Amino acid sequence: MTNSSRASTHQPRRFALGKATSAASWPKRGFNFNHSLHDDHRLPTSTSGFVVGRYSTLPSLKPIMSTSRTPDTALTKFLTAMSSIYGPFPTQGDDLSAWTPPPMAEGHRGRYLWTDAFAVVNFLTLYRLTSNPLYLELGKRLIATVHDTLGRTRDLSARLPGATDSNPLLGGLRIGKVDEEDDPEGDGDGQYFHYLTIWMFALNRTAVVTGDTWYNDQAMELARSWAKAITRKAMACLRRLVDDKSYFERPTSRRLAFREFGTAMGVRCLGHLAREWEIGHLADDIAREWEMSGLVPEPTPEKKKAMQGSRLAELMPITQVMYASALVPGVFKKIGL
Repeated sequence: MTNSSRASTHQPRRFALGKATSAASWPKRGFNFNHSLHDDHRLPTSTSGFVVGRYSTLPSLKPIMSTSRTPDTALTKFLTAMSSIYGPFPTQGDDLSAWTPPPMAEGHRGRYLWTDAFAVVNFLTLYRLTSNPLYLELGKRLIATVHDTLGRTRDLSARLPGATDSNPLLGGLRIGKVDEEDDPEGDGDGQYFHYLTIWMFALNRTAVVTGDTWYNDQAMELARSWAKAITRKAMACLRRLVDDKSYFERPTSRRLAFREFGTAMGVRCLGHLAREWEIGHLADDIAREWEMSGLVPEPTPEKKKAMQGSRLAELMPITQVMYASALVPGVFKKIGL
């Protein structure tokens, strides 16, 4: 079953703090826009504002503001803005399974991940404020369309490597750039973490509102696929640094020490993989060169005088802290490496 057909036929598993419920029994009120969604003590939080993890039961959003406290003019403007991009919306009696979000002016094949992520959450907001199931279905249909467009190669001939119809995000998501300059293999147009996190957030919120854990599971799969993809790209970059000596032949005055210490720390965190790929020496080489320049572990008197009042002096805190991490990554490393 494809993700598109799933959106119209799947019967979601609903949970509310461990108690089975139905959409009809949900409160017909909205939530306070001035009250953080994760102020609810039942919803775990993270520094990014949301949590993607496995729930034994799904948390619920606090229904703490009635629709009457949302000014009609604001809601009208909200709907006008949304319908100008995603309308016309189906009306009562229309076949919702036949509705496909219209192509936008921006994005590859009319889809742009950042915009669509905000739109999904907006549809959920409309559902919470109005109790009209139409908006919930529109959000779910938009999710399915994004997965079937940005979760495929640019010609739409296949899912991205590793993905399946039942798990469409195992290959990640393209962000929808019109050009493909970020992918020399021609199948993608970049997978940017801040774009993927807002999509994970939209999926997480869909799971909370619908009670269907499938959406949260997909957010988790997206996080895993991104981690694998960024690791592969990082290894390719490291390999080029080792093979192409020209970068390290530049004088240190034309390089940034803290950036290179980040690279060195990454190499050390690879553990035995760095040795297998014959790049383990890179971390020592980087540290040694900057030590010889007189910059670390603390600037020599001559270096301090030379960089007084310069941008380099302003960068010394981040430089020295990252130098220390590059020498001994400690708990930056994955347990067991």
